[in-house]
Amino acid sequence: HQSDAKVMVAEDEGMDVVATMLREQLKKNGVLVAEAFLFAHSNPGIKACNMLMNHYAGAGDAMKASALLDFMLSRGILPTAVTYATMCKVMAFHGQVKLVDNMVKMLERNQEEVNVYFYSALLAACGNCNPPDVTTAEHAFQEVVRKGFQPHRLLKVLARAVGVSRARELMSWAQSVLPGYGAVDEPLSKVLMVWGTPQDGAKALQTPMHFWPTASCVNCTLYEKYASI
Repeated sequence: HQSDAKVMVAEDEGMDVVATMLREQLKKNGVLVAEAFLFAHSNPGIKACNMLMNHYAGAGDAMKASALLDFMLSRGILPTAVTYATMCKVMAFHGQVKLVDNMVKMLERNQEEVNVYFYSALLAACGNCNPPDVTTAEHAFQEVVRKGFQPHRLLKVLARAVGVSRARELMSWAQSVLPGYGAVDEPLSKVLMVWGTPQDGAKALQTPMHFWPTASCVNCTLYEKYASI
């Protein structure tokens, strides 16, 4: 109760004590202690919830992300654009293309903000499923260009989904339709440099990362829960 009182004071002063304390708990004591800390609060606030959600997304932990969303809704904490994007990140980790795509479309219908991070998650999902969903990836990239986002920011996930050669073609097309857009080879070479040589990069981009499970190994219900909000 004393901690909740501090949060109320902090909110009045434009700060978020719970989020700050949660960050320290994650850093010093690990996720289990941080979880206990957050769930002990009657109203931890959206910033703290988003922070823990992002931690789960980085680990691809769909079950814990789903449980956190249940907790948020039970406390009357409504998801924000940051929450939605993080949920998409969890789905993308597991190659849940349809769920991420449906989330993006639902947000657009509800006139919610859909920024480049949502399309990054969609492209990542396309590359993480087995086999990669090339068609959805290309449509998503076209939408990125149509909305005027900087496509080079998505080059790595695009190349993983459609392959290096096709990614180069799509980037050349983006260059032709976006006025003032920079050279294609420069950002592509930066992506390939991650693996050493262009040949190594091409091979790595076409090989699924070993720790990413396929879509069939998890039943992610985050989208269905959002649809009921």
